[in-house]
Amino acid sequence: MHVPMPMTMSVPLLTVLRALAHCSKSYLIVISAGIAFNMPNGFLLTASLMSASTAAYLSHMLFSPHFWVGIVMWVVRFAGNVYHDEILLNIRHRAIAKGKAKEPDNDIDDKQHYKLESY
Repeated sequence: MHVPMPMTMSVPLLTVLRALAHCSKSYLIVISAGIAFNMPNGFLLTASLMSASTAAYLSHMLFSPHFWVGIVMWVVRFAGNVYHDEILLNIRHRAIAKGKAKEPDNDIDDKQHYKLESY
């Protein structure tokens, strides 16, 4: 049975395709390389995680101190990343407010560029 995709899910794809029409060829190469890497990588990771040996190994991980140390380290690093992103964003906003922001030196519309990166 075919279930039609909601309209809201197809809009980002169309936006990206529209943005690609205005991009240089190097963006297409980066996107193609990303697809070429991530498709086999996702397949291999899924195959590995679905194996019986991985299931047996992961069943005992919740009781391992190494697992919890790794989780704590990840949370600390993630929180640090978010915190420092906020600092950089505040610096950028203050520079824009004072008129000290660097002018873009290319002809690409910045908003169009961010649309491509956000998907």
